[in-house]
Amino acid sequence: MKSVWLDVDAVLADFVLSAKVLFQSRGHDTNLLKPATNWDFSLEFNPAVGRAEFDSVIEANADRFWRYMVTTPEASRLVNSCLENFDQVNIATCVTSARARAARTMWLTETFGTVFGKVRFVESFKAKAKFAKEFDYLIDDSRDACNAWRDAGGRSLLWRTPLNSGWWKTEHCELANEMIMQTIEKGVL
Repeated sequence: MKSVWLDVDAVLADFVLSAKVLFQSRGHDTNLLKPATNWDFSLEFNPAVGRAEFDSVIEANADRFWRYMVTTPEASRLVNSCLENFDQVNIATCVTSARARAARTMWLTETFGTVFGKVRFVESFKAKAKFAKEFDYLIDDSRDACNAWRDAGGRSLLWRTPLNSGWWKTEHCELANEMIMQTIEKGVL
């Protein structure tokens, strides 16, 4: 059976934009944001907001934040292409609290229906590798997750974002991701 595992944050859901919306609703000035260039972007929301407060705000609003995340522009096409070209499409995502897992599950169901074979929550990016099998693919924006997946015997594709590529121009990421999409759609994998 040919399976693919999809990450959620930055692949199917726009975590950065969703966080920006949340922080704006809490009165933070996010108009001066520079483009996020790595996953430790919490300080870019407001220099007075450190990582601990950033994580605390996300967790305090877990029900709303994880359930109403903004979908990435490519999400529907990616999921549909995977459904057409793989025997099973699964989700492997890092969400730690029970409230966040419940809300993330609702988001997946409300956004895509019940199309996913398995939905697995892990504590760290690298922990996704425990699901890797020889011919299974992982599509993820984390280099660490992709490397761990390959080390465990699977195959992986790095989904490009400004957070993982060092490319500040979104169009460079879009071109790389378009190549992934076309490869899936042509049934090459």
